[in-house]
Amino acid sequence: MSKKTEILLLLLIIAFGAFLRFYNLGEPSCFNDELETWRVASYGSVGEMIKEGIIPDVHPPGYQIMMYFVVHYIGESEFWLRFPMAVFGILSILMIYFLGKYLYSSREGLISALMVTVLWAPLYYSQEARSHSMLFFLSMISTFYWLKILNDYYQDKNPKTSWIASYIILSVIGIYSHYLLMYYIFLQGLFTLILFLKTPKYLLRCFLIYIIIIICYVPWMPYAIQHFQNSPPWFDKPHPLAFGHFLVFLFNMSNYILIIAITLFILQAVNTIRNKHFYKNDFFISQDLFLWLWLLVPYFILFAKSIISKSTLTTFVLLLFGPPAYILFARGITTLKLKEKWQNLIAIIIFLIITLQLIFDLDYYSQPYKDRVNIFGRSFKIRSKQMFREAAQYVKSFDSKYPNSIIAGYAWFPDYFNYYFRQLNLNRTVDIHVLDANDTTKFLDIKERFPENEYIWLLRGHLLYDSIYVDWMKNKFKLIHYEPMIGADVRLFKIP
Repeated sequence: MSKKTEILLLLLIIAFGAFLRFYNLGEPSCFNDELETWRVASYGSVGEMIKEGIIPDVHPPGYQIMMYFVVHYIGESEFWLRFPMAVFGILSILMIYFLGKYLYSSREGLISALMVTVLWAPLYYSQEARSHSMLFFLSMISTFYWLKILNDYYQDKNPKTSWIASYIILSVIGIYSHYLLMYYIFLQGLFTLILFLKTPKYLLRCFLIYIIIIICYVPWMPYAIQHFQNSPPWFDKPHPLAFGHFLVFLFNMSNYILIIAITLFILQAVNTIRNKHFYKNDFFISQDLFLWLWLLVPYFILFAKSIISKSTLTTFVLLLFGPPAYILFARGITTLKLKEKWQNLIAIIIFLIITLQLIFDLDYYSQPYKDRVNIFGRSFKIRSKQMFREAAQYVKSFDSKYPNSIIAGYAWFPDYFNYYFRQLNLNRTVDIHVLDANDTTKFLDIKERFPENEYIWLLRGHLLYDSIYVDWMKNKFKLIHYEPMIGADVRLFKIP
């Protein structure tokens, strides 16, 4: 393949990936976590945001600091909230190309980029106002510079200063953005120290790199320790087949695409073992072995930790461990015992299958609120948007009919519904914030607090109702209407 052809194909892939990521970007309603991104980023200053919104939470500040400037200086619509992650999604296509090319050749880079363009997980998180698309990108670019540094040291050469500086800067950005990236950088450091244990000269140089990273993290370390100690048990203990679920997540929740991926993984692994390519002269470790280690070791350490103590294992935060799977997928195609033109044809056919499955089976663009898929006959819940906007819109559509009403919001924060009231130009806010059955006390003196109001709108978003609370409301007030939605619902009660 000529250089000109390679660049042209890469540009076409990136252009198509950009189209998919920006198409319909602002149309679906924000769901709970995206609204939390907006809420925290809406504080009056960065200092106030860190003190009031981030330190009491369980996440480091990097992503939210970026979103603070987006919300305050660019925009706070759904489109602008998701815009940074769409950009990181596009950069991820470019980055996996560079990583695949560095490890193998331009063909693996292009095929990896082609698949990442249309696979559900990288695409969906490029259209979500959370940090996962950025983590996906940072995991790849930090690995890219880390490999270049290690490879030069291993060949008794001095890596470029710009590579070392880039790795340090990207690592610091990463560990300030998500604790899983801190875990991943720690594993890189551990592997590095083991690799050069018998080479003191390079061991010291690598040790200094990680000392600089640690020094940069010292200001946040007390809060990180606090977050580790106080983080709530949000995630269930992992299922014995959790790794299979992870692969399903990476490959479009599709039976046949998963089978294709596993087949290519097996063929690639068999080829590696048969040809004994565990170590190569021009690389400090077999590229195949490195990718398998990247895919398996971080995952199963987290798996074991989640079995023994508090669970931290859930598929959607593990996208940063997806790149090795996608590059191995591409490698599986290029190592098939076929001529190059037939390998390319297979890659194109798989790309078309994934694209069609994304659009017509997952209904990615036509049903953005679709929250369940069937895999091998079982129904699985997937991450999706939630109808906060539609709940607020429903209130607006009946506001003239029930002007003398109050609004109760059953969500983590009332601001989530207030965001959409403001977006819809409805001069209303949540009057009563509800979280559980204990909040029924807020309705006991409702006639005294709101003497002129006859109706109560009860809006729910993300949280599931406490059954005691719902029964109490039905007994206390007369239910006039119930409108179920995906991830939300609306009830209208009359005050007797």
